[in-house]
Amino acid sequence: MMPLFASTLIFSGFLALSLSMSRHCRQVLNRSLSPKANLWLRLLGWASLGAALMICIAYSGWATGVLLWLGLLSAVGLINILWLTYR
Repeated sequence: MMPLFASTLIFSGFLALSLSMSRHCRQVLNRSLSPKANLWLRLLGWASLGAALMICIAYSGWATGVLLWLGLLSAVGLINILWLTYR
């Protein structure tokens, strides 16, 4: 259950980081966001990725948790890439 929650946090983090870029924001929302909103999205994205790392470490220990986090980053990152390509 915890890896699923970490995957959800990673996806939301990648989504926030993608939307903080003007190109992807125009692609998804059909408009640009203000620089302040871009900063908040960037901070939210990195915070989500960090929280997912902490969850993976708490679930599996230090060495295995980082490895689990990197694997989830790869899998969820691919899903995000495919979603943005489809959009």
